[in-house]
Amino acid sequence: MARTPRFLSRLAALLLCVVAYSADARAQMTLEQAQALMNRPSLKAAFAFVDKNRAATLNEWSAITEINAPSGKERRAPGTSRNCCAPTT
Repeated sequence: MARTPRFLSRLAALLLCVVAYSADARAQMTLEQAQALMNRPSLKAAFAFVDKNRAATLNEWSAITEINAPSGKERRAPGTSRNCCAPTT
């Protein structure tokens, strides 16, 4: 599976969050370690990608929230059943 820049940036952000917010006191980073992590070229590239695509991401999120959800009051079409795809014996 090819890794897209969006996937890699989200993965980098997730890993940063996991490292930065670890509940274990022994896993806490020092200020120097955090600064070294933030200065990594790969992390800078990931944050630059997020910043560059901010508008597109917000538009995508906005479009997703406009998708209508089923109300739950829909009727089943005549002649259909819940097990329409169940194998017949």
